[in-house]
Amino acid sequence: MDPGLIYDIEFQDYKDFLCSLGYNDVQMRAVLRRSQWNSSQDRTEPNYPSFIAIFSKDDSNPKVKNFTRVLTNLGDDISVYQATATTSSSSGITITVKPPTLNIH
Repeated sequence: MDPGLIYDIEFQDYKDFLCSLGYNDVQMRAVLRRSQWNSSQDRTEPNYPSFIAIFSKDDSNPKVKNFTRVLTNLGDDISVYQATATTSSSSGITITVKPPTLNIH
């Protein structure tokens, strides 16, 4: 089995993300299945394959949201990965991936 690229993420990253979303104590206990936790930083963007961008409908100005991900290559020493991003055609959202291709040598 070749997992290829993996996203480096720790359990603390999930806790920080939920805290930054404003989860209350009841919600945190339900998701984490723990009665105690700490949030060490304001983390609105976990290192995860998916992305979330929340924009207000009240503001008509163009919005830009940049995302960064850290990956570890567990695949071959020489690998090429092609990025794919999709959205519904009616969303009015444009997605650009830079670089579109990741070459590992």
